[in-house]
Amino acid sequence: MKNTYQVYGLPRSGTNFIEWSIRENIKAVNYKTIISQTEIPEIPTSRVSEKHNYPTFKYSDKIVIIYKDWDKFIISFEKWAKTQKLYNKKPKFSKKSYDEYLKKCFDLKTKHPEKVIIFNHDFVVENYNESIKKIADFLGKEVKENIKFPKFKLNMLGANCKQTNELYFHNKGE
Repeated sequence: MKNTYQVYGLPRSGTNFIEWSIRENIKAVNYKTIISQTEIPEIPTSRVSEKHNYPTFKYSDKIVIIYKDWDKFIISFEKWAKTQKLYNKKPKFSKKSYDEYLKKCFDLKTKHPEKVIIFNHDFVVENYNESIKKIADFLGKEVKENIKFPKFKLNMLGANCKQTNELYFHNKGE
């Protein structure tokens, strides 16, 4: 069975945030994490959640893409990679790879506007209710009665992510 939707975005771009937000605020969605081989050489792990690869319709007929502006993305990505001790084997993430990833995302959106929706992380945070409603409309689903914004940071469990006890804040790529 395919997912109702498939989230895509580079690691640390807000994929857990958007997965949690959809799961908590939109009715009747089917979504499971899929683990795949890494397609993007600068991601310093050999296996990743599919959401961190280039977007494809293999796992769903609808794609939700989230990204952060380069300056916020790279701060968050490097902090994560350092914390996880992931740069022993691979080079740091380049602006060229970031641009290539986003180009593929926006090209897919141009080819399939009815099947792909793209959000900037800052936009979703600043326009949360509007973003949730847009995603629900895009998926042909209903929004739950009370839209919930995460009060706490999310752990790294993808489709099953949960809030931690560390307060969420929107600052410098966090």
